[in-house]
Amino acid sequence: MLRPVLAFFPSGDKRLGIKQLRYVANNGFYTGTEAKFFLMKIYANEEGNMEAALDLVKGLVEKYPNNAYFQRFYARALFVQGHFTMAERVCLDILSKLDRRMPGYEAVSGRYASYILAYINQNKYRDFQKAKAYYQNSITYAEMSNERDSGYFVNSYLNLARIAKQERELKTAKHYYGIVLETTDKKHAANKEAKDFMKAHKKI
Repeated sequence: MLRPVLAFFPSGDKRLGIKQLRYVANNGFYTGTEAKFFLMKIYANEEGNMEAALDLVKGLVEKYPNNAYFQRFYARALFVQGHFTMAERVCLDILSKLDRRMPGYEAVSGRYASYILAYINQNKYRDFQKAKAYYQNSITYAEMSNERDSGYFVNSYLNLARIAKQERELKTAKHYYGIVLETTDKKHAANKEAKDFMKAHKKI
């Protein structure tokens, strides 16, 4: 709705905008939190500077420890940066708050936290039983929030298939890969992996 109106405005100066946001984030009393919120999203999603985003969200979580959005963003930033021990701690706290039905903690938070914990258990601890349980939780939370097309949903099934394949549970792996095929397009890397498995195991 705003696009026709915005067409009459001159193009913005992104670098100047970020500079001004940084100033407000550091000096604004009432608007500092909002500036940090937008700045961390710009750093993470547009600038590809997850380290700067992590630094900002860490401060927000320390100030607002029960803000589900900040805590979820913090967990993802830690995970992407490879800080698995801290990410695990934050995700367990998120799930604990979700279990206690604290305000703001819902299926979206559960999907993030469960997936990260599943990945850590699969790849760091090699605890496949816990990993499988957390992946299933992530899938359940994704379905609860109608996010079957999300990366967390697809990758949960993909990793369940990989674990089943590693454990020589090939029928189970085929089932999971089948869901990956149904929920991804042909250009998706997961789709190709699923197709390759199906071709190699036609007799199962």
